Amino acid sequence: MTNQQITAQENLKKLQEQSKKLREVLKEHQIVIEKNNIKLVMNGNQQVIEFSINGVPEQHITEVITEACQKTQEIAAQKMIEMTI
Repeated sequence: MTNQQITAQENLKKLQEQSKKLREVLKEHQIVIEKNNIKLVMNGNQQVIEFSINGVPEQHITEVITEACQKTQEIAAQKMIEMTI
């Protein structure tokens, strides 16, 4: 393994550690949006905590929003990795 490969691996490990710490901090933050009888609660990691319409939980919508957010996070993570290599 070359020095450049070792450095890249070390940088990737540092980035992963920083990302994990950031996710832990962001998880503690909650954002609540309420408009037109619709309520959305997310944490700073873009995880949907609650979605309701007229006070009625809408689990299927929660699942779709959560999946979309996860996919955008995966794309962002992949792009970050590509930028560091």
